[in-house]
Amino acid sequence: RLHRLTPEDRTFPAPVKVQVPACAGADTVWRSTPAGWEKLDTVTFDDGRATVALGHFCDLVITGKCIPLKCIGFLHPHGENAQIVIMHIACKFCQSGLELLCSDEDVLQPLRKCGPSLQLGTFQHNEELEIHQTGRTSKI
Repeated sequence: RLHRLTPEDRTFPAPVKVQVPACAGADTVWRSTPAGWEKLDTVTFDDGRATVALGHFCDLVITGKCIPLKCIGFLHPHGENAQIVIMHIACKFCQSGLELLCSDEDVLQPLRKCGPSLQLGTFQHNEELEIHQTGRTSKI
């Protein structure tokens, strides 16, 4: 995950603590420097956040262990559309993001969460499937 803190040339008389969201498995923070990327040694991870002390704004990248992903489907009650949310398993940050999406009437609030046995449709092996994404349609 990349976090861009701007303006990059803004410096502080003493280091300031900056908190950024961090997903499950995060264990390392890197910052941009004129010479490249530098690993930060003074990072704490707690409750879905990484806290770092910075003397200036810069780009931050958070890396870590590979955590499995899960996909949750949401379907309009009349089958008009569907949304899929991809998130890390057991990640507090991803879970809080999902809760925000579910509470927003323009995003997931009008949809219902799909259960594992919900049938979305059928197809024959010789049929083409259309996948509709924002701004494009694909066929398989």
